[in-house]
This record gives sequence, structure tokens and C-alpha cells, in this order.
Amino acid sequence: MHRRLFRRIAISLTLGAIVTVLVGWAVMFRDVDDAVSTWLVPGDWPIAVPSTWPAKPDDARWLKGATSSVLMTGSNRQAWTDSVRSAAPATWYRAGVVYFGWPFHGMRRDWMYTLSGVKLARVDLGILRQGLPLPASWTSALQGRIETLPIMPTWPGFRLNTLFYGLIIFLARTGDHALKRRRRVRRGLCSECAYPTSGLTICPECGTQLPKPRIT
Repeated sequence: MHRRLFRRIAISLTLGAIVTVLVGWAVMFRDVDDAVSTWLVPGDWPIAVPSTWPAKPDDARWLKGATSSVLMTGSNRQAWTDSVRSAAPATWYRAGVVYFGWPFHGMRRDWMYTLSGVKLARVDLGILRQGLPLPASWTSALQGRIETLPIMPTWPGFRLNTLFYGLIIFLARTGDHALKRRRRVRRGLCSECAYPTSGLTICPECGTQLPKPRIT
């Protein structure tokens, strides 16, 4: 009995983790254009940047939506703006983190690039941090807004989402199992393996102790 319960809990939590990732991907496709933007006092870069970059960003802001938050930081923005018309454009450094998921932010994606004039150079952060690349046809259909499927969890949001979805799955599976047991007992079958047990006290197939028949 306890072994079955532990197995059911383990399966529910595993499925809960899978649902957490799938929901994270689903909400990631929501448009963040209507997100609320808040300018912050620049601090440190949100992720590790190359030693050739400026020591600290010049600007930072949050973009907060219903299911996602984006921390955007940059350096040398004014120099890049002024250099558009110059012969030797300066470089604008950008780095940030995207958090998303529901009901908590349980997934994240890091990004980093430099912009010199009109030349954009993205920094390769690896699959874990920047996600699995989408096919070119998908990226084109999404107008370049989303280029990867993130796979990096954010703690403790990932744990909370896993527990949330795992509990829903566990209750659904438990309720369905209870209904099956009742239907089998009414039909004179073993509640566990559906073996015919009419008039028996122990199932000869799986050894389950059967309820004693009611005396009327």
C-alpha cells in the first residue's frame, strides 16, 4: 500500500515537473509589449559578462508582464546613439535575464549581445542558459521575438510550480483510481487487478484482502 502511494507521488511530481516546463514555454509566447516598464538604479550585471565589457551597466529596468519578467541592463547607450551618424560607431553592451512561468516564475533564459552601429553580435551562452534553438521557420514566423526554448529552471519557483501541478495530477489520479475501485467492487471484481472474486475473501490473482460481504 505504501509502495503504491510513494510510486503515485513520484509519478505525479515527475509529471508536475514536465507540466511546469511546458507551461513555461506556453506563457513565454505571450507578447510582452504590454508589460509595465520600471527603470532601476543600475547595479551589477545580472549575469557574468566578458572582462572586456564595462565594469557596470549604465541603465537597468524591469519589464513585468502577467506571466513573465525581463531584467534588461546595458552600457554605453548614449555613446551608441550619438555614434549612429559617426564614422566609428561605439559599442552598446546589453545583457539580461527573462523569468517566466505560472503561477510562479520557474524558468529563465539569459541573453547577451553587443551592438555596433547596425551590427548585432550575440554572445553564445550555451544551450542551458540560452535554451534550445528553434527552427528557422519558427523564428521567422515569430518575427525573431523568440529564438530558443529555455530549459534552465529558476529556484524556488520551479519547485513550487512542480508541487502545484503535481498535486493537481495526484488528486486527479487518486480520484480516478477510487472510482475504478468502487466500480470493480460493485461488479464482484478485485479492486486492484479486476480479477473475479465473488464469494472470496482474498484475491487469488494479486493477494489483495477483500472486504467482507455485508450481511443483510
